[in-house]
Amino acid sequence: MFQDPRFLKISDYTYDLPSERIAHFPQKNRDTSKILHYLSGEIQDHVFFELPDLLPEKSLLIFNNSRVLPARLMFQNQNGASIEVFCLGPPSGVSIEQGLQKQGLVTWRCFVGNLKKWRGEVPVIKGNGWELEAHYLGAVDGTHEVAFQWSPKEMSFSEILELVGKVPLPPYIKRNATKEDEEAYQTVFAREMGAVAAPTAGLHFTSDLLRRLKNQGHKTMEVTLHVGAGTFLPVKAETMAQHQMHEEVITIKSDWLEYLIQYEGPIIPVGTTSLRLIESLYWIGAMCDTGMFDPNARPAFSQWFPYDFDENRPYQQVFQSLLDWMTVEKLKQISVPTALIIAPGYRCRVAKGIITNFHQPQSTLLLLISSLVGEDWRRIYEHALENDYRFLSFGDGSLLIP
Repeated sequence: MFQDPRFLKISDYTYDLPSERIAHFPQKNRDTSKILHYLSGEIQDHVFFELPDLLPEKSLLIFNNSRVLPARLMFQNQNGASIEVFCLGPPSGVSIEQGLQKQGLVTWRCFVGNLKKWRGEVPVIKGNGWELEAHYLGAVDGTHEVAFQWSPKEMSFSEILELVGKVPLPPYIKRNATKEDEEAYQTVFAREMGAVAAPTAGLHFTSDLLRRLKNQGHKTMEVTLHVGAGTFLPVKAETMAQHQMHEEVITIKSDWLEYLIQYEGPIIPVGTTSLRLIESLYWIGAMCDTGMFDPNARPAFSQWFPYDFDENRPYQQVFQSLLDWMTVEKLKQISVPTALIIAPGYRCRVAKGIITNFHQPQSTLLLLISSLVGEDWRRIYEHALENDYRFLSFGDGSLLIP
């Protein structure tokens, strides 16, 4: 029976998460984390390096290769008070890549800590032969626009962030970022710079584990979705009908579509971002299949579109429609914003399961998990709490196959 998620109360998707269960530091060895294996209602405890033996035969793992920006900037006003500027992304209409390539001057949307201490000043960070100024422009849609100006002007904003920025650890990790976090908070396959949060399910993988997956007949594929700060925002609305899902930009490449159309094994996304991307691809393809796709729309489709548009065509068919459209338009790659919300009532058209960490109470990520395993999410999380699993970004993982 179809469940319309617009009538869900987020208060029904909560659990007691003691602060001591939140992992504030990563495991020394990534693949020694625990992994909870949920298969058709049965729960077992394993270690992450056992993953190749736990996956269905010839699984295709979808990795998000987004790389985390050193997006946290620490300024001081004239009196020495700290002003924290967390760079989220360029204004609407400007891609992450374009924003990072700007030279000398750029405007970005930001979170600002201790805004009252800014008071019209132009705080500056200076280094050996360079300096960075921050000009406050005003509040926009719950964030703040800040113009950054720097010298030498020939440097890109990406280069400035590498010099000045710090690792943007999630707000629930109550400590300062360390030098070790620069590596620990990136996946081993991180390549495309642009995220402000790591696709944390991928943090468990090592080069050795990737090699063993290949040796046991599994395949891997990299996609790109830059994780935005919206992933940390709590659901404040009482019902989901009142919640506005945050946008994230997905990259679509024609060779990905060709590979996915031909692949015959089960597709298992690594992380909620990879699942959101692969399912968003389905709906963009479905719109192409019906002549509804507008590449200039922001987002590509509304967050409730999949619940109102009853589409059951095989994903190979709709992916082929999207590939055909890209071929006609002579495009090898496009970037499309998605606002897809995956909640109970949603049926995955592509993903056959997920590898993911344990998520915060009353979060859209927990709703996504519930859409896959139903009310068993409570049993899964109770088991994890009772068996010393570590929670959230640096915590343990799970392999969930309904």
